[in-house]
Amino acid sequence: MHVPIFCYNTYVTKLVFITHPSVEIDEFTPIDQWNLSEEGIEQAQRLSSLQELSKFDTLYSSPEPKSVTVALMLSDYYHKLLPIDHKVVGLKEIHGRRFIPPEIFKEATKMWFDNPTQNPNGWESLKEAQKRIVFTIENIMSKEKDNTVVIVGHGGTGTLLKCSIKKVKPVIEEDQSSQGSYFVADWDTRSLVKDWQQY
Repeated sequence: MHVPIFCYNTYVTKLVFITHPSVEIDEFTPIDQWNLSEEGIEQAQRLSSLQELSKFDTLYSSPEPKSVTVALMLSDYYHKLLPIDHKVVGLKEIHGRRFIPPEIFKEATKMWFDNPTQNPNGWESLKEAQKRIVFTIENIMSKEKDNTVVIVGHGGTGTLLKCSIKKVKPVIEEDQSSQGSYFVADWDTRSLVKDWQQY
């Protein structure tokens, strides 16, 4: 008797989005030039044993030092060469952000989420930032069929990307609980596999 053989595609295009951990805060240095603090370096070292990173194919990062440092550490841990174009400008954090004392930063962030078409504190609007990050990721992932792609970026734009994947309105409750988090998405189905997790 002939038994039909069914073949299933076991390859999945997967996105692992990682946010940089704690940074060295310097109110006299532009935010996009900040780098990791000693605590942040220790946090990033935990990525060396993260199961979701055991078999990734490609690695990209925001060009900001705090993200590039993490990408270089991952490249070293997992013996992956960074592509020449691994620093992607479209992955930068919200444009126009300047130093705001930590005690009022959360309030400023909530104002930003609550007014998606406006530019509170001179920040890039939520709508424009979401459009930018989604376009950038779509462009990257279009070249990475069946690959597991790691992106090292920022909490603000990462949250906007995650909300787009989940097809929900961006609200502050969808934000990461702390710096140094990641989420995982099945890019083929545009679905979230794992919501924000700390590392």
